[in-house]
Amino acid sequence: MLSRVRMFLCLVLWSVVVAGVPAPAAAQDRIIVSGASGQLGGQVVEDLLARGVRPQDLILVSRTPQELDQYAKRGASTRAGDFTKPETLPAAYAGGTRLLLISINPIPNRPQAHKNAIDAAVKAGVRHIVYVSSVDADNPGDSKSAEEHRL
Repeated sequence: MLSRVRMFLCLVLWSVVVAGVPAPAAAQDRIIVSGASGQLGGQVVEDLLARGVRPQDLILVSRTPQELDQYAKRGASTRAGDFTKPETLPAAYAGGTRLLLISINPIPNRPQAHKNAIDAAVKAGVRHIVYVSSVDADNPGDSKSAEEHRL
């Protein structure tokens, strides 16, 4: 599974870092990674650091920020944030300019949880949002998961 994740990361990293921003990111850019303590989020963080993005330019958001201590020790900002608790998101996203919004696992009302995250990012002044969706989400069909990714 990780090999599929690695392939996808090339696209994600292009969208988050490369598109208009040289790596390492411009001094004014701060990249928010949602779900940073998860498998995909953690791999994105490692790849961003390997590309030369400074830890100080990362805002790592998770429902379990204590799992991000290794990055906090290196200078990254680690913050609590939960899409299902929108009141946690303004502080989590404060100061960020780019957001990698990693979709959460299926829960009741997942689209609303994702909308909470997007709305909070816009209000926080985030200028660029990359949403990790689902395969074929824009194709009408009978996939409940794909349907939940259409906002």
